[in-house]
Amino acid sequence: MRVPTLISLLLLIAVSVAAVEPPPLYLRTLGGSGPAFGRLQSPTGLAFESNGGLLVSDGARSRIVEFIAASNNVVNVLATVGAPRGVTCLPNGDVYACSNVAPGWTLVFSLAPTPWTQPVPITASYGITCDPATGTLFKSETNIARVSGGGIFVSLPPGSLPAGLAFADGQLYVACAGDHQVRVIEASGVRGSWGGFGSGPGQFNAPQGICVDGDAVYVADTQNHRIEKFTRSGVFLTQWGTFGTGPGQLNQPVGVAVSGNGEIYVVEFGNSRVSVFGQAPVAVRRTTWGRIKALAR
Repeated sequence: MRVPTLISLLLLIAVSVAAVEPPPLYLRTLGGSGPAFGRLQSPTGLAFESNGGLLVSDGARSRIVEFIAASNNVVNVLATVGAPRGVTCLPNGDVYACSNVAPGWTLVFSLAPTPWTQPVPITASYGITCDPATGTLFKSETNIARVSGGGIFVSLPPGSLPAGLAFADGQLYVACAGDHQVRVIEASGVRGSWGGFGSGPGQFNAPQGICVDGDAVYVADTQNHRIEKFTRSGVFLTQWGTFGTGPGQLNQPVGVAVSGNGEIYVVEFGNSRVSVFGQAPVAVRRTTWGRIKALAR
């Protein structure tokens, strides 16, 4: 029996982390820096409303803005929020944002507010999400390394800096910027994790945004200026993005969300915009063939 050489082992490792699906294509951009009404300044989070509207935490301008997702048009400025980070929309239309300042969360807009129990004062929260079926809120208590809400109060290692959150099937997926990991949390505690510091496939550098869409987990790998896609068990699928300001390039992505039609929206802190990725429409090819020939009788 042949003993594998070092080169063959390295090839096996490379194959195990190679992308197994192509990355999506760049489609368009929303926002961009500047003073105009539809522009952003250092945005920090995003989420979709049930009607398809896109909510963006406009961080440096301390406000939550609402876009028509399919265009570059701002519909509304919902509220002024001190140092907003993540944002989420409940099934009844309530909008909540988390913040860098006490108490760490804010009801932005509501017709009939959902009750919220705040167990202890906190000073910073970088992520907020909800159970789309029940409206239960969950929040990362970043400075004290804890995730709470819906009966879940899970402490994480000091310095892990839990940031973005996503909820799916009774589990919370947490992007931890401090120790460069994704953790999966249940009421009983941490169920699993993956990642680690680095720039290779499946590694992270201070990830801050995360979302779950079906069987896929998307992570905003902030300081690697890219998005990585995994299965819900942490198997690497693909990645895209390079540092820059051009179309399809990214600069400190801090949030990611998937729309109802499968388009992937990425909020960029460094470029003050939202970049949209997906599959470009397939062009319809029109052609003719043959000809009519008169037949003699």
